Amino acid sequence: MNILLVSPSQRFVYGENIKPPYPSIGLLMIGAVLLKINHKVKFIDIDADEINETELIYYLNIFKPDLICLTASTPTFKSARRIAKIIKKNCQAKVVLGGIHATVDPENCIGDKNIDFLIIGEGEITIKKLVNFLECDRVDFYKIKGLWYKEGNGVVKGASRDFIENIDDLPFPAWELVNDLKKYHPPGAIHDKVISIMTSRGCPFNCTFCSAWLIAGKKFRTRSKESVIEEIKYYIEKFDIQEIHIMDDVFTLEKSRAIEICQEIQANRWNLILSFANGLRVDSVDDDILQALKGAGFKDLGFGVETGDEKILKNIKKGISKDQVRRAFKLTKKYNFITWGFFIIGLPGETEESIWKTIDFAIELEPDFAKFLILKPYLGTEVYSELQKMDAIKNFNYDNYGVYSGPVHDLPDLSSDRMQLLQRRAYLKFYLRPKKIFQHIKNLKNITQIKSYLLMIKFAFIKIF
Repeated sequence: MNILLVSPSQRFVYGENIKPPYPSIGLLMIGAVLLKINHKVKFIDIDADEINETELIYYLNIFKPDLICLTASTPTFKSARRIAKIIKKNCQAKVVLGGIHATVDPENCIGDKNIDFLIIGEGEITIKKLVNFLECDRVDFYKIKGLWYKEGNGVVKGASRDFIENIDDLPFPAWELVNDLKKYHPPGAIHDKVISIMTSRGCPFNCTFCSAWLIAGKKFRTRSKESVIEEIKYYIEKFDIQEIHIMDDVFTLEKSRAIEICQEIQANRWNLILSFANGLRVDSVDDDILQALKGAGFKDLGFGVETGDEKILKNIKKGISKDQVRRAFKLTKKYNFITWGFFIIGLPGETEESIWKTIDFAIELEPDFAKFLILKPYLGTEVYSELQKMDAIKNFNYDNYGVYSGPVHDLPDLSSDRMQLLQRRAYLKFYLRPKKIFQHIKNLKNITQIKSYLLMIKFAFIKIF
């Protein structure tokens, strides 16, 4: 079969003129599974490949796909719908939608007349079975777990699929499908080609604002050290990669495994630059972990602090204390990492006073860089349910649920306009201090560091002013 993988535009996630940071690793995993069973697979990224509607139609006519796989997060769902509509007008291919939004909002997704199938949860096994059924002209799709589909005027909802226990069994993502790695711009990347990897899936924690567990589960499932090292070696040899970003939610949860992977990377003397795309938990670092990360090639580390208000920190079920945050930053600075602090404005219970506590806490911690993001209440999260009960969510246009868009909710003691104003004040108070300005100037010792710092400053201030 000819199978086309399409990553919709992320302009509502990051902004109009911002290049996507990474290709969809989920689609590249699907591509790897399909290539392994000898299908012809192509990958298009609407943003990175700069594909407009006319070019997409031309591509459909040339490639003649039998099946088209789309992925969508909440802020890219409307873009995915537009693509599905173009597809159905111009070819006979079946359309399957996967990704986090299909999992958290399946009723709305399958209600789109241009979407034939939904993949709920992890997609690697489900897509393989769906393609096998289509090849054999089978229509008893109800036998496929994790699949929803239309039948007549109704919808058939397949049974839930269990999470993949041994993720070592999965192939490496098909990065060879990406047209040009240089079209992607990960935050703070030094090199013009970066590959991202996942060494684990699942997160056992209960943060009320997070939706990642809805697609990956609560159980922490890990790949073996050997598999991770083999993947890194493959990318170095095939793509001449010098920089790798790890996409795990909780890489350091199993201390011994994390240290072993880092030691093996160091032993291979690859001279890699490494980074964590999603940061680390403050309660999962200590001297041993930090020494191992430093030796492996990590230059910067970020932590999800979220808030400087102890009451809100408890309410969001982060499972950490401010003292643990202080300890993590102190330790990390001891090993001369560039440090990031990530904070959320607009959590339930937030007031103007609590936001100033967060700003003051950020200044106390003194990370090299801080990001103050406004909460987005994603479907399926506890915080979404909490705000819904309060009738606090005022904007249900998914185009406005991107990382850098404004608030979509009000709070009893805080309007959306006030949140946005205080977000700007947070950036100004944190960065426009003589101490902070002098610190950044002092750290610019060579061209590499200048480039790194300029990229980090750009990342910190995206869409704020």
